[in-house]
Amino acid sequence: MLIGAWLLIGAAGIWALRRFVLVSKVLFPLGGAVGLLLFGVAMAALFAPPQVAVLAIGLPTLPFHLRLDALSAYFLMVIGGTAAGVSAFAAGYFRHGEGTPPGLMCLQYHVFLASMTGVVLADDAYAFMVMWETMALSSFFLVTSNHRVPEIRRAGYLYLLVAHVGAIGILMCFGVLQANTGDYTFANMRAQQLTPFWASVAFALALFGFASEEERDLFGELISVSGVGPKVALAALSGGPTRELLKAIASGDAKRFQAVPGIGKRTSERIIVELREKISGAMEEAVALGDSDTGEPRALARDGLVNLGYAPLEAERLLDGVEGGDPEEMLGAALRKAGASKSRAA
Repeated sequence: MLIGAWLLIGAAGIWALRRFVLVSKVLFPLGGAVGLLLFGVAMAALFAPPQVAVLAIGLPTLPFHLRLDALSAYFLMVIGGTAAGVSAFAAGYFRHGEGTPPGLMCLQYHVFLASMTGVVLADDAYAFMVMWETMALSSFFLVTSNHRVPEIRRAGYLYLLVAHVGAIGILMCFGVLQANTGDYTFANMRAQQLTPFWASVAFALALFGFASEEERDLFGELISVSGVGPKVALAALSGGPTRELLKAIASGDAKRFQAVPGIGKRTSERIIVELREKISGAMEEAVALGDSDTGEPRALARDGLVNLGYAPLEAERLLDGVEGGDPEEMLGAALRKAGASKSRAA
């Protein structure tokens, strides 16, 4: 009901597009009053039992699920109280003939408030993403109200990019939380019992997101190592390209991880020991292709070993400790090392 009131006030802003007094002295104060009402309703719900509702306003098989509980009530209090203060300030902010027509800003502002409230109340992934997208677009237009200033336009586009990158991370998080059930309601997600690995992946996607699947997969492997939590794993990923980290694991370069805050000598060695054999498939291919086009002696020697039938990771291990600037010399030294290892094994 209060969300609908904000939407009606926003629609009235279109009718009163350039009526400065009506927008600043009537519509915005009305929006502030709705904010105070929301604050009161949320405060009353803070210690009440959770309330749920299903609204048939989405797609035919995807209605909006809403939930008002103590957590959402707290954030609604923040939204309502802040909206009241901002609306009161905005009433004295507008100036005749400056920037976007006040009625249009009234629409954008109240749609933003309504969608932000919807994000807090959403109880399924579909409703959440619709409200999130509406909030992102309305706030983008608010940010770029004075669009004639290039810096403001750039700030608006940067905000829109960040909002959508975040949306992708959240959508992937929902995919993990529903645990292949096909049910994207939050009630179903709360009922799932995820393994520690997938729980950590969901946590990281919700808060941080990843630049690529390769980076996400490496994060999952890192947090599987004892002593490496999500915060430390993200610090390791931020220390350089994912491919370089994979190569460091494959080649046994523990010092590469010791440079990361929170990772000591023992933990870095544990990362190498536990993940060296796990780096396979796409990760192994990434290691193999990491610097194959650079023409470096080590890369050329490794390619030679791979052509002789050695796996990329095995080739990396054979080249550990081999010095030289000539690929043929390094290849010969690695083969002798392989032969010596076979002799000892025999």
